[in-house]
Amino acid sequence: MESVACHRQRGARSRMPNISLSADMPSVKRTVTGLLTISLLFAVSATSSSAMVFAQEQPDAIEGTQVEETHASDVEKKVIHEPVHRVPKVATNIAPLTSAVSGIVPKVINNVPPKATNKVPSMLPSAAIPVTEPAKTEPAPTTEPAATTEPARNLIPAIPASATKKVAPHPLDDALETAHRGLINIRENVRDYSAIMVKRERVDGKLLKPEYMQIKVRSEGVDERGARIPFSVYMKFIKPKASAGREVIWVKGKNQNRLCVHEGSGLISLKRLNLEPEGWIAMQGQRYPIYEAGMENLVVKLIEKAERDKAAGDCEVIYSDGVKINGRACSVIEVIHAEQRAPYDFHIAKVYIDDELRLPIRYQAHLWPENGSTKPRLLEEYTYLHVKVNQGFTDEDFNPDNPAYSYPKR
Repeated sequence: MESVACHRQRGARSRMPNISLSADMPSVKRTVTGLLTISLLFAVSATSSSAMVFAQEQPDAIEGTQVEETHASDVEKKVIHEPVHRVPKVATNIAPLTSAVSGIVPKVINNVPPKATNKVPSMLPSAAIPVTEPAKTEPAPTTEPAATTEPARNLIPAIPASATKKVAPHPLDDALETAHRGLINIRENVRDYSAIMVKRERVDGKLLKPEYMQIKVRSEGVDERGARIPFSVYMKFIKPKASAGREVIWVKGKNQNRLCVHEGSGLISLKRLNLEPEGWIAMQGQRYPIYEAGMENLVVKLIEKAERDKAAGDCEVIYSDGVKINGRACSVIEVIHAEQRAPYDFHIAKVYIDDELRLPIRYQAHLWPENGSTKPRLLEEYTYLHVKVNQGFTDEDFNPDNPAYSYPKR
């Protein structure tokens, strides 16, 4: 069993938002039903072997958290490993916080983009990025206690080194600091990424089955020549069978800002569909439109809602480590709202931050129990597996005419 270091903070209540990385589409008829489910982002990272094996073997639930209609399987326990024996250190808003977190953190890795390719792989392998170990420090040769070093602001730790703080004015302050640093990391170091995304959402009170898709995301920005790079999203659905083969492309400002979609099978697959992102077809069975997809959008929404909820009152925040997603070590920020009241829209939310990539590869939110039950109800869950950053994507990666894609001809 792996060791876990975590601490709780109680006090002014606020919330980490229920952000999703998704957008989806169904259909008008049975042939079109389930047609256009578009989702992304928050989104987080199939089995260690391959994306296809993961997609074929993965059951309906991603994590062993008990929710209605959900039970952990052996496969899930291999993919999501959260230590059971966690003994958190409890702190109030006025008591000094203690932590075993080192003041020295590894530097964010900025991958050199490989040669651009337009080919869509049948699987997206795990990111082969070496782990950077923290430098070791020797104690000063003096009888006086060694001073704690404040971590450099540009090193963006997954969890803030709270040991340097003697007072926590609000339990969400450290979480907000982490989110702001994470946003800087994404905007300065992540130009694009690919992943296998797994999403599960509750829509109109019904918990839907999980969906698996290959995704490519390109951040908005400016290239070396000063030309604007639009926010771009590509998705290819893997599972369930009804949506397998479906492809979705959305590029900000292109195609009249509409989605370009085609189904993977049936007569409808012979035609390209151009849909409004917020239209009723595109939003069938979806919580969010596609332009809210991606890790950067997730962090922005988390910051906005956390700031809003910070003024609302008490909450409990737990920081922990030793959690693994598909074998990758993660630090976790968990926010708990014991009382169900406005403006809170979740009971428990967790953000899983990859310790190496410094990216939020999983977000999960639960509603309060109801009808006398003690089990929280899953609201939404987004997991990014096999994340690879800075692939050097070009406009061709978000072009329906790309010969590597299966879009029908115009």
